Amino acid sequence: MDQIDIALISFTLMGALLGFLKYNIFPARIFMGDTGSLVVGMILSILAINCIKYGLVSENYSYPNIGPLLAISFLAVPLFDSLRVFIVRAINGNGPLTAARDHVHHSLIDLGAGHKYTSLILYVVSVIVILFTYVLIIFNINVNFSIAILTLFSFLLWLILFFMLKYNYKIKFNPYKK
Repeated sequence: MDQIDIALISFTLMGALLGFLKYNIFPARIFMGDTGSLVVGMILSILAINCIKYGLVSENYSYPNIGPLLAISFLAVPLFDSLRVFIVRAINGNGPLTAARDHVHHSLIDLGAGHKYTSLILYVVSVIVILFTYVLIIFNINVNFSIAILTLFSFLLWLILFFMLKYNYKIKFNPYKK
């Protein structure tokens, strides 16, 4: 697409996060603070806006209208988790921006997944959502309908998780743990 600046920002972010991930895998030796996560969020927002604006275009194919679908797909885990937490807190009468242990990673830890498997589950869910989006693109489904299907699919993934939490289902990941 001849966007060298966006490619440079993307690969710089990827390199920085991969370098950080080396020291942040459980047991973590360093943690990203608020400033680091805010910068990462800002860069991801810039990349998402660029994706929405231009879509997916190259010499071989052109999908200029699927930008919103791609942006939602790449940011599905934090986007749907933030939206869910915001809505639940507002319904319960709590301030939607107050700190609490109701994000998806806390729920997975409460289910007994542990830190390592919680991260792994969130990575797998992200990959599943992206692959599902790829299938929607291959079948050339209308973008608005694809976004609705992707939203429903993501909602069902999270619904399964929270039903497990509600019924106190404990995940048994470590067969060697006594």
